[in-house]
Amino acid sequence: MKQLEIGICDDEILAVRQLTRLVQQVGEQKDLICNIDTFTSGEQLLQEVEKMDIVFLDIEMPNLDGITVGNKIRKINKNCKIIIATGRTERFKEAFKFQTFRFITKPFEIEEVREVMDAYQNLEIGLEIIKLYKDRNLCNIIQRQIQYIISYDSYTEYFVDGKKFRQIYSLNQLEAILDARCFCRVHRQYIVNLYWIQTYQHGVIYIGTKQIPVSRRKRKEFEKAYLEFDLKYQSI
Repeated sequence: MKQLEIGICDDEILAVRQLTRLVQQVGEQKDLICNIDTFTSGEQLLQEVEKMDIVFLDIEMPNLDGITVGNKIRKINKNCKIIIATGRTERFKEAFKFQTFRFITKPFEIEEVREVMDAYQNLEIGLEIIKLYKDRNLCNIIQRQIQYIISYDSYTEYFVDGKKFRQIYSLNQLEAILDARCFCRVHRQYIVNLYWIQTYQHGVIYIGTKQIPVSRRKRKEFEKAYLEFDLKYQSI
């Protein structure tokens, strides 16, 4: 699991301590590996922000306020998720200019922090790399791109945007490698990516022109996973 680099920036020491404690608690509950750096000024944060995955940023700070810092962050690190953490809700609108990911308000509550971390994890679903062969060339493929997998006696085939890749993994091995939030084994020969399912009717999954049978033994498990996926991740 990748370590999350998290920054917390607020000129109020007590607010920094409280938010650090809540982020640590949520990280432990969710088995996340979090490295948390704290800052009491925007200037300090900007020196380190290039490595950050997530930044909790106060708006009202001396010298550089959070709006100015947020705009500078976006120029340095386009992928960083900025969470505005403030008591000044009337300034939320200004933060939309630099694609704020979420807002939380003082005094901080653990449920708000948990919702932020849930939302971030949902964005990260299926983004791990798997190494597959295409015409004897080893390729790095993002798991989310794989539509479905077929198992044969000595190898497995992976279908990605009309292209076919191969590896020697068994389906049992793949179940331990693939992101279980979006991949589901539906048959002794098939694993499907729930992202790519267009229709499911009468025990058959449709992905493009491909029809994939769901075995009777796997049907209840698949339908539960498909429903949960639709509820949690359909907007991603």
